[in-house]
Amino acid sequence: MAKTYSRRELGRLAKDAGLMSALLTLSKTPFLGWTTPIQALAEGQAAADPMQGLAWNTELPTTFQKTILGVAQEGVLYGQGELPVLRSELAPGFSGFKGKELSSLAFFLHMTDTHSTDEESPATLHYRRFAGYSPQILDAHVATARKIADQAGLDFILHTGDATENAQENEFAWFLTGMDGGALNPNSGAAVELGGRFAGPESQPFFAEGLGEIPWYFTMGNHDELVMGSLTPTEEFNELAMGGFAPIGYETPLPFSIPFLGPSLPIELRGAAITPDPNRRILTREELLARLLASPSSPPGHGYTASNTAKTARYYAADPIPGVPLRILALDTASPIGYSLGSIRQEQFEWLRNSLEESVGQGMLVLIATHHPSGSITDLPPLEGLRSKNGNDLVGLLNTYPNVLAHLAGHTHVNVIAPMKTYYEVQTCAGIDPPQQTRAFEILWDGGEHVAIVTAMVDFEETGGLADEGRLLAFNDPLTRNGPGQVQDRNTLCVLRIPQGFQEKLRRASPRPSRLLERG
Repeated sequence: MAKTYSRRELGRLAKDAGLMSALLTLSKTPFLGWTTPIQALAEGQAAADPMQGLAWNTELPTTFQKTILGVAQEGVLYGQGELPVLRSELAPGFSGFKGKELSSLAFFLHMTDTHSTDEESPATLHYRRFAGYSPQILDAHVATARKIADQAGLDFILHTGDATENAQENEFAWFLTGMDGGALNPNSGAAVELGGRFAGPESQPFFAEGLGEIPWYFTMGNHDELVMGSLTPTEEFNELAMGGFAPIGYETPLPFSIPFLGPSLPIELRGAAITPDPNRRILTREELLARLLASPSSPPGHGYTASNTAKTARYYAADPIPGVPLRILALDTASPIGYSLGSIRQEQFEWLRNSLEESVGQGMLVLIATHHPSGSITDLPPLEGLRSKNGNDLVGLLNTYPNVLAHLAGHTHVNVIAPMKTYYEVQTCAGIDPPQQTRAFEILWDGGEHVAIVTAMVDFEETGGLADEGRLLAFNDPLTRNGPGQVQDRNTLCVLRIPQGFQEKLRRASPRPSRLLERG
């Protein structure tokens, strides 16, 4: 007997399994009232005592100040803020910073998985009603970042990918406009399709303020390079995305093409007419990079340079703060042959090894930036002579270099902080899925052997507009997994040791006062 699958059900299956995408039925999520609280109130184990005389800055719009407990039509319910939890697993015997003058090496914001989504696209298969508000939600995150910068200054912003849902030209244009500023029209095809579909206010044009003078860096995610984050772009996918037929269901047998094994099974499509739009074209890796290089905001290329195009390399090194010995090594972990999990090609791994060696020689501290965390990086199938390294290989390499402070990643849509023997791996939740947060980082140095990485989750501030409506829908979506993590994965004080040689280089840097701490 034929079975019809919903667009949501098969979208999740296609996204999670990395199989040939099924064509799904359109659905909308009703309002369900109060959400289950996604964050616990702050509990003991706060890092106040080890700070000995220093207090946290609760004036900035972070969750030091207040946390979201739930969202209803009447607005957001806030609870008390969460003070940071001390994480000293990598500094055995750490007794606090008593008598030490802490200076700030860097203060920046980590954004990830903001997923600008063309909800009208026939190729956007994992349909989520709140994702139609993704441009407005990104705009709200950017506005909150500007407020933090106005109050305390931000050295830079790091976005670790999945800027789009489906690697489409219009989706990436919406993302760039949200970051750079300008007129933004979050609509494709007709403003109102046949049957009255896609007529909501989220499809109306608005003006995005952008980040202004705040520098931002970018790292590729699997959704920025692959269809649905899992499938290699083809001309057939382009025709589907740009075309005038929106599949809203299908009958079994399933239309899966198992990667590397065979063609799609036959299906009978059911759908509806939709206005074609060439702006739904799926970008190639080279085209997406060209658009980053053409972005008018700083720094030029957002980490990438023209040499990336010449070498077809999607990884780079950047020293974001003049006079501070801190380096970003950004990798491209999207699989080149189509899969939602990450991979690191052999030549990229060797580049990383050489870059780490160079950083040690120059006395530079290092942040690793990837879209995928180590647990989501796997070996490529042994096809066409491809060779790759997995997450264990990456961890093993990073553990041999004592100047690596942290590995920053997204992808899982969950907050997780894990000690990795010599450095911390920090996964930040999605900007689009609940709890819809970014994460502020400050790297502090005590003048000696200890460096502290302070992390603070950031909710976008209420706008009185469409971003708030998108948050309401997201927090009440029964099929969306929440990703706040445990209390020790959110606001933290992560302490680790650095070797003597790097301390000497830090002493030559100009000290700056902390932004996330204040004198008690």
